[in-house]
Amino acid sequence: MKIKMKVTAAGPDGVLNEGKEYDVDNKKGRGLVDGGYAVEVKAAAPAPVEEAPAVVKAEPETATVETPETATAPPTRNPSTRSTRRGA
Repeated sequence: MKIKMKVTAAGPDGVLNEGKEYDVDNKKGRGLVDGGYAVEVKAAAPAPVEEAPAVVKAEPETATVETPETATAPPTRNPSTRSTRRGA
């Protein structure tokens, strides 16, 4: 049986939140509906099935990726770091 809760109910079997729909066994659902805590949700007519659009096969990508350059330049000598010793 499918029910929609009018109030929140909690018990050892879990929590049933207000406004949410739940599938419960007939005995539990009938008790909640008879007590005024829920309303029974009638099964709606199944929605019409829409036909899926045709699948178009895509061509595989043929682009190549160039390997990035990984070389680094050697460190340059900073002229301001000359030795401070005289006569050297």
